[in-house]
Amino acid sequence: MAKLRRLNELSETEVQSEIASIDAVLFDVDGVLLSDKAVLPGAEATVQKLRALGKQIGFVTNNTLYTVERMQANLAQFGAQFDDIINSTVSLLEYLRKIDFQKDIYIISTPEPKQLIGAAGYNVLDFKDVLPEKIEPSLGAIYEAQELSLQRCKNVGLVYLDYDMNCGYGDIQCAINIIKRIDGVQVLCGPIDDEIPGPNCVLIGSQFYIDGIERLTQTKAIKMGKPGGILGELIVSKFNLPTGSRVLMVGDNIHSDIQFGINSGFKTLLVLSGVTKQEHVDQWDAAEELKPDFVGRSIADLHEKIRNM
Repeated sequence: MAKLRRLNELSETEVQSEIASIDAVLFDVDGVLLSDKAVLPGAEATVQKLRALGKQIGFVTNNTLYTVERMQANLAQFGAQFDDIINSTVSLLEYLRKIDFQKDIYIISTPEPKQLIGAAGYNVLDFKDVLPEKIEPSLGAIYEAQELSLQRCKNVGLVYLDYDMNCGYGDIQCAINIIKRIDGVQVLCGPIDDEIPGPNCVLIGSQFYIDGIERLTQTKAIKMGKPGGILGELIVSKFNLPTGSRVLMVGDNIHSDIQFGINSGFKTLLVLSGVTKQEHVDQWDAAEELKPDFVGRSIADLHEKIRNM
C-alpha cells in the first residue's frame, strides 16, 4: 500500500524539486482557493508565487451555476483571465468545435449553460421548447404529447445533461425518448454530483437523474467535467500544455479532482481545506489507485515550501 506524501513532512528541497519539474498548475476553485467566495489562507500568495516562477495557471471547476464572467470576478485576486477558467460548459463548447457539430442540442441544465451554448451559435432546445402548449390529463394525451415533442426534436444530434434544480419528469422523459428513438444521438454530461455541499444545507445533485437516464437508455454519458478524461485532453489542447507529469492538478475532492488528474496523467495534490478531511486521509477508504502524489492540509502548505524559490 503506497504511503501518502504529506507536504508538511517533506523538505523544502524535495517540494521545490517537484515544482521545478512542472510547467503548469491547474486549481480546483471551491475548497482549494475559495470557501463561500472568501479567499482561503495562502491561496493568493501561492498562485502569485507560481506565476512568478513562470508556471501557467488554470482554474478547473465543476461549477456550472455561475457564468464564466462571474467566476472570473470571484477569482479576480488571482489574476484569472476569462480563458484561464474551464468548467464543463466550456469543455463542451471546445468539444463541439473540435467535431464541427452542426445539429440541435437538447439540454437539461440551469440557464447559464443554455445561454453560453446558444451564444456560441448552437441551436439549444429544452423541454419547454418542445412541449405542446396544452396537455389534457389523460394517458392518451400524454402519449400524443410525447410523440409531438419527439417530432420537434428530430434534428437533435446531442443530448447534454447538467445540473438543473428545476429538472422534472418531462425533461427526463424527453431526453430518454430522444436517446432511444433518434439514431446516432450523442449523450454527454457535465459534473455528476450526488450532493452539493452548502453553508447551511446539502443540495441534491444531478447524479440521480443522470443515472436514471443512463440506466433506462442503456447509454453511458460522456463526462465533460471532472473526472472525465476527455476534459484533460481538451485542457491540454486549449492551453497548449505539456502532457503527463509536467502538469499538477490541485483539488480537494478525491473522486473528482484527484481522479481527474490521474485520468489525465497529471501529478496530483490533495488539499484538506474542502470536501476531503484529515480523517478521510488517515483512514483511507477510497480505492488505492486514487491516492494523490501529495497531500497538504491546505494550499498554504505548498506556499510554505516554495516561498523561497
